[in-house]
Amino acid sequence: MPWSSMTNAATFWLVTGLMSTTFAAAQHTPHDVATALANAGFVLEPVRTIERTLLDTFDGRLHTAGLRLESRVGHATELVLSGVDTATAVLLVAAAPSVTDQLPAGPFRRRVAEAAEDRALLAVVRVRTRCTSASRRDADGKIVAAATIWEQLSIDGHDGLTMVPCTVEVETLRGFEKHARKTFATLAGLGLAQLDHDTLAEAARVAQIHIGGYPGPSDIVLDPAMLAIDGCCEVLTGLANTIAANWQGTIDETDIEFLHDLRIAVRRTRTVLGEAKKVLPSHMLSKARTEFAQLGSVTGPSRDLDVYIVEWPTYTDGLAPDIVSALEPVRALLRQRQIAAHRELNDALRAPTTTAFVTQWRLWLAGPIDDGDEPAPAAHDPLIDVVAKRIMSAHTRLVEAGRLIRSDTPAEHVHDLRKDAKKLRYLIECFGSVLSEKPRKTFVRRLKVLQDNLGVHQDAEVHVATLREIADELHERGETSATMLAVGQLTERIDQRRRAARAEFAERFAAYDIDDTRDDLERALGRGPR
Repeated sequence: MPWSSMTNAATFWLVTGLMSTTFAAAQHTPHDVATALANAGFVLEPVRTIERTLLDTFDGRLHTAGLRLESRVGHATELVLSGVDTATAVLLVAAAPSVTDQLPAGPFRRRVAEAAEDRALLAVVRVRTRCTSASRRDADGKIVAAATIWEQLSIDGHDGLTMVPCTVEVETLRGFEKHARKTFATLAGLGLAQLDHDTLAEAARVAQIHIGGYPGPSDIVLDPAMLAIDGCCEVLTGLANTIAANWQGTIDETDIEFLHDLRIAVRRTRTVLGEAKKVLPSHMLSKARTEFAQLGSVTGPSRDLDVYIVEWPTYTDGLAPDIVSALEPVRALLRQRQIAAHRELNDALRAPTTTAFVTQWRLWLAGPIDDGDEPAPAAHDPLIDVVAKRIMSAHTRLVEAGRLIRSDTPAEHVHDLRKDAKKLRYLIECFGSVLSEKPRKTFVRRLKVLQDNLGVHQDAEVHVATLREIADELHERGETSATMLAVGQLTERIDQRRRAARAEFAERFAAYDIDDTRDDLERALGRGPR
């Protein structure tokens, strides 16, 4: 493969190729392809054994950003980063990274980190293969065409699947496009089929692996006229699948977003169950609400501490170095609490009673729904009628409760308002496909501004309370005065954020509590403004 713009002779290259085009040989052997390339003037290098792995986050953030990160392990380990309208970069590393922090600082890491953020890099599809690189040079010895034959393709974890005998990836080199076209013609003349994706993507297609990441429950499309019970069960099934998909990642602590997504799916489930009292059969509804309430409560402490650890650099930014150093016992204690909370959470997730219920719940949703002798009153109503009524009621509750908040209102009431806002947001997200898109998005933007304010206030409230508990514990341990003074400074800093959010609430809520907000919601629900 040709390279240019070498910035570090040991580790980093930018590729001169414009793009790669892949051909599949369904009826020809690798030897046939190699012979055809040799006859076309290509010089073939010795065969090598390579393991190719497509890396991305669980939710496909690199794919969404138009990036593609591939690990190639042979005599060395190469990372190949490509994307739409961007130069392909190759980085030599000791081993494929599981998080972006394991990459050396520089533009390669920065491009990956901007897309992946804090999510772990996971193997989407892995192929073990043998490859032969081939190139053709002009009279001056310059490479004008390049191709790689990939043979004996074995998809990791899918031993029973068979791929084509080989694929050929042809590089279109800048300034030598006509030579690439000639290579295309050679391969097409041999009978190879041109693909619209590369070898790894072909392996994913054969193995039925979705390379765009886990889709999530919001991708469910509902019919507004379907029965309310059927629509609710489809939403709950999507949420149950999300919970299951994030279950092991939460236990393994692959990254903190697995717990976050599991917790959100549990909360959304609880919201739907709470609003489905007249839709779902009572015999299953009561048990499900109890079980999901317990699951929701056990995920709380771990998530709160995850957020605290993530926000720690923000909380301490701008503090004097000696203050930050003095706070190290606090951070260490937070980390200890985080470990203990995750251990307790994992015990709960592994408990036979928990796993049995989750299995039972998914089986119930998958089977024919038994309404019992007498269906719930709204079970057979059109879905949109039930959804519209519940969403409008949730909005009304939020507005009425928000109008009661004053500067001296207890923090618990503000937190309750935040929960009301979340329930409204969850209903809109779960049943968004039956709402009109444009007014729905406008409404959600206003709601999100209010939620952001309430979220900052609640996070600061929780973190100040945690700091005060830690201060008491450190004092009992006889921690240094420097640390105790630093804790006081940090507590005051976080409490300032809480007070600022509280002071901004009236303005944020007033911007939400306007006729335009309700009118947008009415339009989204298909009712039209008042």
